[in-house]
Amino acid sequence: MIEAYKRWRHRRGFGIHSPFAYKVVKDVIDQPCAFYGYQDIEEALEHTRRPAELRKFARLLLRLSAFLRPEKICMSRSAPDLLSLALRLGYSRAEVTGMHTPSSVAKGCTLFVDTDRTFGAAEIEKLVGLPHITLFLINAADEVHKRIKEEPPAGVTFYSKRHILIFTRPDFPPVIYSMRLP
Repeated sequence: MIEAYKRWRHRRGFGIHSPFAYKVVKDVIDQPCAFYGYQDIEEALEHTRRPAELRKFARLLLRLSAFLRPEKICMSRSAPDLLSLALRLGYSRAEVTGMHTPSSVAKGCTLFVDTDRTFGAAEIEKLVGLPHITLFLINAADEVHKRIKEEPPAGVTFYSKRHILIFTRPDFPPVIYSMRLP
C-alpha cells in the first residue's frame, strides 16, 4: 500500500527534489496535454493488435524523444514498428537502429529502448555505467529490477512493477523513484 502511495505522489511530482527529475515527470511521464504526433500514432494503431498497451508506450516514447532530442536511438530489433515511428515523431533527425549487443549502444546511441529483455542484468549493468545514456526497459526482468533498486546508477531512475527508465548522469548522485509507468 505504501508503494502505491509513493507511485501516486511521484507521478504528480510530489517528493521529487531534483529539478531534472521533476522536469522529466512533468514533461515526459505525466504530460496530460495533447502532443503533436498523437494523431499519427492513432492512425498507425488502426493496423495493430493490442492498441491500448502500445498507445501508452508510443506516446511516452514520443515525448521522451522530443525531450532528449537524441541523435541516435538503439532499440530491440523485435520492437513493434509503432514504437520506432513514435521515436521518429518525437525527433525527426534521430537515427533509429535495431541492435543485438550492448556494444551498439556505445557506438553513439544516447537512448536505448529494450522491449523484449534483449540483455540480461550483467549487460544492463555495463550500459548504466556509460555516461549520459538513457535506458527505457519495458518489461524488465526481475533480476534487473532487483539490481537497479539495490544499486541505482549515478543519475535519475524511475521504476514501476515492470518497467525501468534510467537517465545516467555522472555528475548527479544516484536517485531512484517508484512511479507508475505505462
